[in-house]
Amino acid sequence: MKKTLLFAAGLVALATTPAMAQNSGLEGHVGVSMYENNDFTGIQGRLGYMHDVGSFMLGVEGEVGTAFTDISETVFDPDLGNVDVDLGLDSNAGIYGVFRSNRNSQFGLIGRLGYHSTQFGSTVSAEGIGNIGIDLTASGFAGGVGFDYAFGGDRKNVVRFDATYLDLGDFDIDDGMTVLALSYGRRF
Repeated sequence: MKKTLLFAAGLVALATTPAMAQNSGLEGHVGVSMYENNDFTGIQGRLGYMHDVGSFMLGVEGEVGTAFTDISETVFDPDLGNVDVDLGLDSNAGIYGVFRSNRNSQFGLIGRLGYHSTQFGSTVSAEGIGNIGIDLTASGFAGGVGFDYAFGGDRKNVVRFDATYLDLGDFDIDDGMTVLALSYGRRF
């Protein structure tokens, strides 16, 4: 149901804004991301399209990312002895509806709501069981806030910071994960 409502809201926004649009444009961003208190650090890229609607902007953006760092722990199990657990974030992809304050301003406030799919890879190893690889995928609601700063004579260069909450309800082990991202973008 959540997926259907988000999809419908995105279609309504896209269908109604072109008639009112005064200025529109494609945006691309590349940056670094930090997942859940620096458990994972990686890169992400975004591609989006924004429309001016009166004093604010509406748009849509897609995002993909991955992490380069893993979490490694050794736990003791009475039957297996020491068990080594490595957990990594393999990929994160999402689609978002985006709100931004006026594009003609140097500073902009951003809000976004959407849907994400995040894949984790894990390796469990112990003397009695060898190495076991496990892939886990969580998907669900995602939402965040942030701000950007546009610079240059035409304000087409953008530095953006945002925080996004990812619901990991599929796992039933955690309420979710927060992603902090800092990126450089270009408006076309």
